[in-house]
Amino acid sequence: IFSLLLLSSIVFSFARFTNESTIYFLSFGMVIGNILFPVWFFQGMEDMKPITIITFLARLIGTIFIFGVIKDASDYSLLILIYSLISIAIGIMGLFFVGIKFRVNYTIPTYASIKYQIAQGFQVFISMAAINLYTTTNTFLLGIFVNDTAVGYFSAADKIRTAVQNIIPILSQTVFPYVNKLLIESFSKFLLFIKKLLKY
Repeated sequence: IFSLLLLSSIVFSFARFTNESTIYFLSFGMVIGNILFPVWFFQGMEDMKPITIITFLARLIGTIFIFGVIKDASDYSLLILIYSLISIAIGIMGLFFVGIKFRVNYTIPTYASIKYQIAQGFQVFISMAAINLYTTTNTFLLGIFVNDTAVGYFSAADKIRTAVQNIIPILSQTVFPYVNKLLIESFSKFLLFIKKLLKY
């Protein structure tokens, strides 16, 4: 809700964004998909294979759908909608898979539980938010001051940089649950693993 309010305030504060407001709000489905997908659960269970399978299947179906529906450049809003629906489908499939395989029963959390989790994870949240802010703000700021062509060139080059740079976060996210478990079991084992990981 906070993200949607923030998006709305940005879109309606700048004329160039307001003109394409439909695109921005259709894109918001990708945020919903990311919220729904329980990547944290798969990390905690140290079972990352389902993420690959679910994402691959949903994107494969989406790609087939794109080739069948998109006919020319004017269909770009439809393309954004398909991307958003794929993201939401991946999120729902992830929740469904967790419910079946791990027999997880979903309940609506209490206010006290939400408050506790926010307090416990606030420092991690601020850290992640700060990283996202400085890595994604460049394109947004550039879009305010220069034309779409320049933003397009920058965005394309930035995506290549991001793809290479994302190798480290993927590695850290994958080993994070294992490292936590090691730390509880034995500090010496934890230290040994960290040294070995740092070497690679």
